[in-house]
Amino acid sequence: SDGTASTRIYELIEPTIRQYAMKIYEIRSILRKRETIIMFKGKGNNDRLLDFFILNQGDGRFLQYTRLRGIAQCDMKENDLERCDFLHSFLPCPIFSQRFVEKMSSILKDVVTFYPIDIYCGDKSKMFFIAKINNYIDLINHEKSEALKLENRNDLFMIPIVANENLGNFLIARDTKEVVFWGISEELKDIIIREKFKMKICEMQQ
Repeated sequence: SDGTASTRIYELIEPTIRQYAMKIYEIRSILRKRETIIMFKGKGNNDRLLDFFILNQGDGRFLQYTRLRGIAQCDMKENDLERCDFLHSFLPCPIFSQRFVEKMSSILKDVVTFYPIDIYCGDKSKMFFIAKINNYIDLINHEKSEALKLENRNDLFMIPIVANENLGNFLIARDTKEVVFWGISEELKDIIIREKFKMKICEMQQ
């Protein structure tokens, strides 16, 4: 039947479609423990960090006078700070290790600004860097993502993301509309894997 033929044709070309479809990836921590989020210390810091790092508002002048401090949640151990190149924070701001920044800052200099942050865990602290992603592009096809969201509205844990098909070249970016959403490209994913950074890369749910 025509339906069977169509299915067979799609099965033949589907690998090619997937090969050329633009993919977005997310970075995750290698830690499997639950309570390992970095919380920001200091009165009003969450609002200021949200405005500057995510909403792209203000000049960040407060960072000239304030050394950022983060407190690790209870499940993180001191040795975890030594073995992680990426940490999750309370706000959707990526936190990278000094090793990552030393190797990647020249590659990402046009799209990311790194600011030092002292991460405290128990009696120990270690310097990491919080990343301000300066590249805002239309990462998400909002129309298709919204349609999928409606189809899956009974699944509270399913947040469907459909990448725009014509993203062009990028390494890391925030979405222009859903600014809390950020992702990396296949190119950056390949660099991270090649450099053996201690972080997990996952393809976005699609």
